[in-house]
Amino acid sequence: MKIAAALLLGGAVLAGVVLYGDQDEVAIEPASVAAQPAAPAARELAAVDLFTVAPKTLRDLVNVSGELREVDRAVVKARVSGSVTAVLVRPGQAVQQGDVLLRFDREDLAAELRKAEAQLSATEARNLQAEQNLSKSRALRDRRVASLSALENAENEAASAQADVTAAEAQVETARNALTHAEVRAPMAGTVATRSVEIGETVANGSDLMTIVDSTAFEAEVLVATRDVTRLAVGQKAELTIDGLPGRSLTAEVQLISPAANEGTRFVPVFLRLDPTDARLFGGMFASGTITVREKPDAIAIPDSAQRRDSDQPYVLIVTDGRLQRRDIAIGDSWGREIEVTEGLSGGDSVLRAPIAGLVEGAQVSAPKLGG
Repeated sequence: MKIAAALLLGGAVLAGVVLYGDQDEVAIEPASVAAQPAAPAARELAAVDLFTVAPKTLRDLVNVSGELREVDRAVVKARVSGSVTAVLVRPGQAVQQGDVLLRFDREDLAAELRKAEAQLSATEARNLQAEQNLSKSRALRDRRVASLSALENAENEAASAQADVTAAEAQVETARNALTHAEVRAPMAGTVATRSVEIGETVANGSDLMTIVDSTAFEAEVLVATRDVTRLAVGQKAELTIDGLPGRSLTAEVQLISPAANEGTRFVPVFLRLDPTDARLFGGMFASGTITVREKPDAIAIPDSAQRRDSDQPYVLIVTDGRLQRRDIAIGDSWGREIEVTEGLSGGDSVLRAPIAGLVEGAQVSAPKLGG
């Protein structure tokens, strides 16, 4: 028993010696060279996250829409009453100033002229007789044969007869003009746009007969909100797109600004004169576009969303050597969704377009190559 216990004790001591020897052979790493946590990876940015600064022309724009109309147009009206005997033009037909467009029946008008002329002859005869009677009355009065009242009556009759002659002459002139207006002529060169009368119709004096337009000069009648119209002025430039002319824009200029909004609305009519163009245009085409209220060339600007503030100091975050850095800036006017930068940025700077969660000054980023 004692011998067994002694053997166990000796084995334990020997095992300890062996274990201690093994531990001496194990290399122990010092704490200073232990494994460290990996550095955070650079945040990858998309092209839409950045804005590359470049000089540009800033424009303050007002959006407009409306329709085209011819600058010059004439509504041809009847100047006599009567039956239409001939219509010589159709819509779409070109006419020159003075061309005959239609004719009225001349017979009734000629009869009215003859009647007026006969009436004039009769009144002239009566006027001659009244003048002769007045001369006799004056002679008798001078010899104190006729009374003063007789002379006054003769004078009144002569004045009345002269007034009748004047009225009859006017009737003749009216009848003669009516006969002339039985032949309706074009008041201007252009194209017949509408025609509202046919052969055989009886038309009243003053009725619309047709419309003639000049298709070589157009304007756009657009509506502008009252909040924007105070910024407009005659001579400002506009750019318009026209339905029916895809992929093409036309230039125009503010010609007239109405002094009042349309009744029941908050929109003011504004007329834009289109610059000469070879485009085929028609009245009634829909137009939309912008009027340039002001512009500034060679300016530096950033999106409004890129601006940050530290108290009263505006600044932006730019990408430099793979990190976001603060850049203080001085700002100028606001141009819609952009802000002019007068100091602090130059062409080629990459600016963070808008705040992104987790990205602050000093953050490491991976930025793609991009343009403005």
